[in-house]
Amino acid sequence: NVCTKFQSVRLDRGRMKVFLLVLFACLGAASAQFNRFSQFDSAVNRGLKIRGVDVSAPPAKGIQELYFEQVLDHFNGQNNATWKQRYFVNDQFWDGKGPVLLMIGGEGPISSAYVQEHFITYNYAQQYNALLVALEHRFYGESQPLDASKTENLAYLSSEQALADLAWFREQYGASVGAADKKWIAFGGSYPGCLSGWLRQKYPSSFYGSFAASAPVDAKLDFFEYFEVVERSIGEKCAADFQGASEKLWEMAQTADGRSQIKDLFNLCADLPSDALSLANFMMGLTDPIAEGVQYNEDRG
Repeated sequence: NVCTKFQSVRLDRGRMKVFLLVLFACLGAASAQFNRFSQFDSAVNRGLKIRGVDVSAPPAKGIQELYFEQVLDHFNGQNNATWKQRYFVNDQFWDGKGPVLLMIGGEGPISSAYVQEHFITYNYAQQYNALLVALEHRFYGESQPLDASKTENLAYLSSEQALADLAWFREQYGASVGAADKKWIAFGGSYPGCLSGWLRQKYPSSFYGSFAASAPVDAKLDFFEYFEVVERSIGEKCAADFQGASEKLWEMAQTADGRSQIKDLFNLCADLPSDALSLANFMMGLTDPIAEGVQYNEDRG
């Protein structure tokens, strides 16, 4: 077992480096398969990649990659700005009478894989002669309303605006393809799963139903239950080791000398900031690979 029990003793610089490197071999082993993911990749895309799906591949024959003229601000009638929102369509099973199955994009780009055989929606489309559509989330992938590097523009990045995007798309696109009077059913997993559930609640007359997979629809600031699952999966000893190392790092991060040691230990390209949010982000960067190793391990559908 590469996890080593943390000892509450004062370690010199050399021993501390060896200790943390050995201990975080647990983290490294778990994170090796995830280092190819982009910073803004979604949970759905990560699952697809682990299954060997090339999400960057061009659309297969018969699948359309299109752009919809979307409203920038759905809650300000004086703002007439619009932008191009990407979506994919697979109509090979649609007979013009069946329902529309809408895959919701989340915190990452979507691809033609969202309307192919990688999801249960594909089976449903065959069974019910349905139209498959996937809509990308604003500010992700190719759906960029504004320059996301400017803080003021992120005022338009919210779940409320995203839900309104879906409702407006359903109305306008549905009318353009003769699907305005068809039953629309939303699908999503993780964050898009939340959107799917909320969409049915907020726009019940527009969406006949929704599938919300692994969707924490009850927003919670301290969602500790997620890591309880991780703890059970990696085992009591490794969980205790990792907790001990995390506590030690957090303790070190409270002083300038400790942050300097952390910078050297992890070969950071800049000084570690002292504010709580930056430190929390740093710790999240260490814990996420462990959590993802549990969440996506042997994920084959």
